[in-house]
Amino acid sequence: EIARERKTKITVEQFKIYLKQLEKFKCLTEIPTEEFAKLCNILNNSKGATKSVEEWKKSFTEWTSRTKRKARELYVHRLQTGGGMPIDIQLNEIENWLLNIITKLVISGMDVPELCNSKRSTVIFKKISKSLENRPKQKKRSRRNRLSKNVLRTVEEYIKNTKRMTLTLHILLQSLEEFLAAVKRLLSIM
Repeated sequence: EIARERKTKITVEQFKIYLKQLEKFKCLTEIPTEEFAKLCNILNNSKGATKSVEEWKKSFTEWTSRTKRKARELYVHRLQTGGGMPIDIQLNEIENWLLNIITKLVISGMDVPELCNSKRSTVIFKKISKSLENRPKQKKRSRRNRLSKNVLRTVEEYIKNTKRMTLTLHILLQSLEEFLAAVKRLLSIM
């Protein structure tokens, strides 16, 4: 029996197999060892690279880091105002798929407004201070706990809304990129 030659180039099909598995767990480190060993077996039996379990982990970790770095560079470039040359970085379909799995928070960070800067939070903090001064000790704790829970709920709501907005903006951006590509194709036909 002729041993299969070890290849180092990972194919698009192998990336797709990996991403399908990653969708179940959201993170490479969360994939159970047995599951990852099975995945490596499937990857090694498909066309493309043949690697050990550790080599696959290293390859996917490095690829994820490179993809996040590219996405971050694109994100930062889009935030810049005027001037400068456009950057020649584009994400392919597989890289976009990876980013959709690991979420945009990794790239852009959470955009949560400061609680202390809003008028509403100032009013809430003043009410908390007054209630703590004017209440007997036993009532202070329960009132403080309720207010703390309300503040926590508000922060959690900000986080949920931010995640929703981030996802919506990502979808809108992809649609605009597809529209731009269609316009370019149309212009090249003319």
